[in-house]
Amino acid sequence: MPPHQNPSTDVTPPSIREQLSTLIAISAANVRRLDAIITQMATVNILIDIQTETMAKLIPHPPPLPPSNQQPRSPPPTSTPPLPPPQQSLLPPPPPLSCENHKQYWLTF
Repeated sequence: MPPHQNPSTDVTPPSIREQLSTLIAISAANVRRLDAIITQMATVNILIDIQTETMAKLIPHPPPLPPSNQQPRSPPPTSTPPLPPPQQSLLPPPPPLSCENHKQYWLTF
């Protein structure tokens, strides 16, 4: 109840007042839960940062790139054959965009 309101003029039924009190208590509990979740998320983020820094220290740096005057090596041969060219679609081309054309086009299938 607002502080400026006189309790003697409050006409809120007791059942509504109890429901409001229950909702306020639930909301307060949810705020505490959210606060705990946010705190846990912050802790997890810190641990991820620590792990990332540790992994960065453990992974060796890649070898330096060759001088630009050398020819790049060709990729190793692959044992899989190249993919065939894509087949043409069996569907007719779609009509120009408009709602009616769109509905009619898809209703034909």
